Order: sequence, then C-alpha cells, then structure tokens
Amino acid sequence: MNYCPECGSKIEENSKVCQFCGYSLTSLSKPESSSEKDKRIQELEKKIERLEKSTQSKQKSSGSGNENTPWVFITPIAFAAIFFLFVFMIIFITR
Repeated sequence: MNYCPECGSKIEENSKVCQFCGYSLTSLSKPESSSEKDKRIQELEKKIERLEKSTQSKQKSSGSGNENTPWVFITPIAFAAIFFLFVFMIIFITR
C-alpha cells in the first residue's frame, strides 16, 4: 500500500487520484536514483555553505547588533527612574 503525499491516507498502488482528498497521483515523479540524490545533496550543501558565508559576511560588515541590545531595555528604565527621582525631590523640597 502507498500513502497519499497530500493527506497521508492509505491508497491503492494503481490509484490515479486519492479517494480521500482528491489529490492527483499522476503528477508524482518517479523516485530519484541514488546518484541523482547524491548530486542534489551536494548542490544543496553548497547552497547552504554559500548562504552561511553571505550571512556571516553581512553580520561582520554591519555588526551583529547585539552590543547595543542592553541599552534598549536599560535606557527607558533609567529615564523613568530619573523622572520619578526629580518628581519626589520637587515634592519634598516644596513642603
């Protein structure tokens, strides 16, 4: 028994259409040989390496951005603390 690639239901081997979801099974290609799979794997590995290199070079050229991350959180807290400090100082001085 085979399985439908769309819904995963069991289908008969000679079926042209999945009886559960209606997926056309005639458009399925024949399985690749091992040499074709190896070539495709090598191509994909090369693409992955190129993408990794390009992202690394982009991070190096533009900076990773992680060095400024703590200030994003600390700055608003510091401003709020200073604001409330001045408010309390004004309240206590004017009494």
